[in-house]
This record gives sequence, C-alpha cells and structure tokens, in this order.
Amino acid sequence: MRPLVLRCAAAAIVVLLAALLGGCVATRKDSAAAERLFVDSGCGNCHTLAAAGTRGNVGPNLDQLKPDARTVVQQVSHGGNGMPSFAGKLSSKEILDLAGYVKGAAAGATVDTAFHPDRTAIEDCSRGKPSCYEQAFGNLTYRRGPRVALPRLASYIATHPKVERNCHRIAHAMGRAGLARLKDPGRAFAQGSAVCWSGYYHGILEGGFAGTSRDDLAGKARELCSDPSLRRDQFLLYQCVHGLGHGLMLITAYDLPRALSTCDHLATTWYQQSCTGGVFMENFTSFSQVRSKWLKAGDLLYPCDRVVPRHKYYCYDQVTSRILRVVRWDWHKTARICRTAERRWIAVCFQSFGRDVSSVVRKDRRRAVALCRIAREHTTDCVYAVTRDIVNQDGGKYGRAVRFCNISPAQSRRRCFVGIGTIVAVRERSLARRKIACERLSRRWATACLAGTGYRSPALPHSSQRRRGGANAS
Repeated sequence: MRPLVLRCAAAAIVVLLAALLGGCVATRKDSAAAERLFVDSGCGNCHTLAAAGTRGNVGPNLDQLKPDARTVVQQVSHGGNGMPSFAGKLSSKEILDLAGYVKGAAAGATVDTAFHPDRTAIEDCSRGKPSCYEQAFGNLTYRRGPRVALPRLASYIATHPKVERNCHRIAHAMGRAGLARLKDPGRAFAQGSAVCWSGYYHGILEGGFAGTSRDDLAGKARELCSDPSLRRDQFLLYQCVHGLGHGLMLITAYDLPRALSTCDHLATTWYQQSCTGGVFMENFTSFSQVRSKWLKAGDLLYPCDRVVPRHKYYCYDQVTSRILRVVRWDWHKTARICRTAERRWIAVCFQSFGRDVSSVVRKDRRRAVALCRIAREHTTDCVYAVTRDIVNQDGGKYGRAVRFCNISPAQSRRRCFVGIGTIVAVRERSLARRKIACERLSRRWATACLAGTGYRSPALPHSSQRRRGGANAS
C-alpha cells in the first residue's frame, strides 16, 4: 500500500475525512467497532496489524508502513497495486472509520523484537535464504545455547558464502534467541562472542526491549547494560550500549528522533554517543528489513545534514551504507557524494566509506587498498576505517589488520596502526597491557598503535633502537 496521488474522484470523501477526523477523539467503543470492521472485511487476510491481531503477508505490513488516514481512504476506495476497491462493499463512513483506526493502530505499533522458536533446522536452508538461516541459527541458539551455536556460525561463515554475506543479520537473530533462552542480558553476553561484527551482542539488546512501552524506554535502556560483568569489560560494555541503539529503533518502529532522544538521556557522553551509533546503523541498514522513513531518495546524506551537531559524527560514520545501495555500489559516485558533505564531516564520510570497503571485500586486502585509493586525498581516512573494521570482523584478533596495514599506502600506514590502537584501547584496560599488545603487533609501528589507545608519549622506551623493517604480527 504505497502512498498514491489523490484522484479527483476521491475529493469528496477526503473533504469528509478532514471534517470527521480533524480534532475528533475516538472512544474505546469506536475503536473496537473499527477493529471488528478491519477483521470482518478481510483486511487481516492480506495485512499484518498487531493491534487487530492479524498476520497477513499478501499486502504490506501496516505496522511497518504506518500509512496516514488519507492514504488508507484512497487505497480502500479505489484499490490498486493488486488490492481491489472496497467502495461497493463499505459505506463512506465505514471507510473513514477504518482509515482512522488503521492510522492510529499502526502509528503506535512497534517491530516485534522477541525471538520466536520453531522447528527450522540449518539443514532446511538449502536454498540459502537469509531469513531461513536467521531462524535456524536462532533455533540452535535457543535450544543448545550460544556456546554451541556461535562456533557453528563461524564454521559456516568460512564455508558457506551466503551465510558469510548475511552473517551479521543471522548473528542478530542469535542474540535475540540467546536472551530468550538465558533470560538475563549479563548471562547472554557472558556466553557470547564477537563473531561477525558482534551481531550476537546487538541482537541481545533488540530482544531486551521486547514488550517495553514507549514511556518506559529510557528506564529500560539504562537497565539493560547495568550488569556488573558488562561494566568490568569495556569491549562488551560498548557492544551493549551500541546495541541499545539498534533495539531502540526497532521498538519504536524506526522513530529516529525518539531513539536519539532516549540515547541522549543515558548517563554519560560515551554512553550517549555509543548508543547513537547503533541508532544510525539501524536507520541506514535496517536489519529487520523495515525501510526507515528517515531516508530521502533526493538527498543521500540525509539525515546527517539535518541532525543536531552532537549527532553528526555517528550519522556520517554510517552514511555510505545507505549511499552505496542506492548508487548500486558505484564507489566513484559514492566518493563524489562524500565530497559534497558538510566540510567538517567529509573525512568522517570517508571513514564510513572505508568501513564499507572492508565489509564488501572481506579478506581481499589488495582490493581494499585499491578501493581506498578512490578516496584520493582521503585515502588515509579510508585505510583507518578498514583496519578498525577488520578487527571488528575478526572478533578482536589483530593479525589480519596488521597484514593489511603492511600493504597499505606508505602515507597511510601510521594512521592504519593508530586505527588498530583504538580497538586495543577498548579491549585492554591498563596502559601496561596496551603497551604489550602494541609491541607484539608491530615493533616499527608500536608508537602509532599506542597513540591510538590515547597514550600521548612521543615514543615507547627504547623505540629508537628498534629496527626499521616491516611490522610483525603476533
């Protein structure tokens, strides 16, 4: 049910719509009658509408589409896109009642974030549909636990290209299933892993919001990442708070302002910014397959060029995920669009570019370098993001990232190791452990790695005496 241009024949009913719906408040009796009308007219056979308890999948999901009353009147009166007209079956008043009901019911709906197990097994997914693998791996997690299911996912990533391409979505489903099994976010995190960009951790938070009313979002958001075991591990805590952003977008049915506002009410600036990263990632990538309304075909940098300054970094840091899909993975065109961003945020747009380079090329390091060169004067920004993403892909292992840095353009190599250092800082709490980790990764570039952790000393002890050869991966 796409928004349609209003036909002249519908003019009279639209005038009546404005008269009846403008300023009127429906009673519970009116709403119940309209709900019965929705069901009795057969609307639920084709459409999902949670408030009416219907699960039809022939036509659009109304909870996700959230049509306005005028659109419903137009569609019900005239049909189109495979839907018949109901003008001869329903009176004008019934159509208006139905329109008001659908608008109100869909506007208050949320995306179901709970995991619902069934009997789908991994072996049933021979056609390779992502939705089948999501359900199957979720079922395995629910029945045998994440410690069994996540290694199985890792093995399939290595041998099944369709699983590898969709592993983050699959891991999200596994996180929801892990929470459904274990009931407690702290326990679910403790039994998880960071396989495929930590999707399992993000899914836990999606499931954690299931059943939460909009009025309780802020309190639930503060509660979900409060487990002491998470607070002791900076890496897991980040994954938890980032996952809050995904969960908030889903539970609010992609109400971007509401999700960002909830993030803004978290305890610290770090919490707030980590949360908004998840919000914008979900907005641009829509892991639930719902298309956010906070996107514009004519402005591929939207909403980054409209949000308040405190939200711009994490918006621009995700924006090319949207751009690339629209321009059909034309990297040159994407680079040109990044150059039109607000001047202060062009470099961040190219960091988003680099993260997507890493996601697409997977383990082809030389292709990653070639694509980063398309960024020209921003090649170093791209390289920096690639190496960070490689570490995140690999669940905190650094070897492949170091090997990428070693073949990156010479002028970008220092920043590449700085990028690795930013991840070391999250995974290693003490300065001593950060020094050890950076020195093990690379003797030549240990100072750059340590700078990425936030340590500002000009050099490590005795660094000038170390050889000037290539970096050594641990």
